[in-house]
Amino acid sequence: AVDEIRATGTVTPDLDGAADVGALVSSTVQRLLVREGDRVKQGQLLAELNAPDAARVAGELAKARSQRSRAERALAREEKLIARQATTAVELEQAQADLAGLRAEERAARLLLGAYGASGARVQVRAPIAGVIAQRNAELGTRVEGGERLFRIVDPTKLLVRAEVLERDVGGVEKGTTASLLFPDGKLCSAKVLFRSTQVDPGRHAVAVWLAPSDCKLDLAGQSLNVQLHKATGDAKKPLALPRDAVVDLDGTPVVFVQGKSPGEFEVEPVIVDRFSETTAFLIKGPDETHRVAVRGTILLKGEWMRSSME
Repeated sequence: AVDEIRATGTVTPDLDGAADVGALVSSTVQRLLVREGDRVKQGQLLAELNAPDAARVAGELAKARSQRSRAERALAREEKLIARQATTAVELEQAQADLAGLRAEERAARLLLGAYGASGARVQVRAPIAGVIAQRNAELGTRVEGGERLFRIVDPTKLLVRAEVLERDVGGVEKGTTASLLFPDGKLCSAKVLFRSTQVDPGRHAVAVWLAPSDCKLDLAGQSLNVQLHKATGDAKKPLALPRDAVVDLDGTPVVFVQGKSPGEFEVEPVIVDRFSETTAFLIKGPDETHRVAVRGTILLKGEWMRSSME
């Protein structure tokens, strides 16, 4: 036997499937090279900013390099003098300490400038991952603060479904549990649980469950959909196979149309889908073999049913 658990799901990026790209320093947007919807490669230039703070750091780096160079020459002189016993060990140690401190300052300025992605006052903003520009919050000429998000990149190949299952229903839902995904446009897909949270959301009394589709692609991050999880409670039956077109989505529920008592009359029967192949729907729960199921014209039957339900 199988229990059907219904939940609301949201298409969401995997851990490494999205990235927020921001300004690391207060700056002004000088160039924008991408729009929302553009595909980008990892490392691709997205924007250029003008950052006075970066220019200041560049100046500090140049100053640190000059001071470090002088300190190296001073240490070389002290080493020659100590060899001729013309200076003291204290003077030599001081020269060594001065050089070490200036090298540290130079390294810190160089690392900070590298983190800014800057060359002088110009800061280059690059894509940390490949994907699609899902959001662009920057406009030419606007001032942005350090830490402010400029772009959001989503990798469409790394999308999952996150469903919230009530804590009273989550027992038995584990890795490999099968499910059906019911999309707003009527598309039906099969899926499997990848993992679930080990913590209950105290506000919603729900547990997060992540699923991956088996026979369709996810392409809209943030899209809402209905999820039906199939939790086994006893001996599993062999799935019933029907042509895929026989199963349609009706108000968020997968159904088939079963022939009624009179010719041309059909009744709606909810089903539980184990999985889909390209041409076949495998049902865990559905009509028995004595019933005749409509496999053609199901979209027309769905339209007639919806019209009759509105009358």
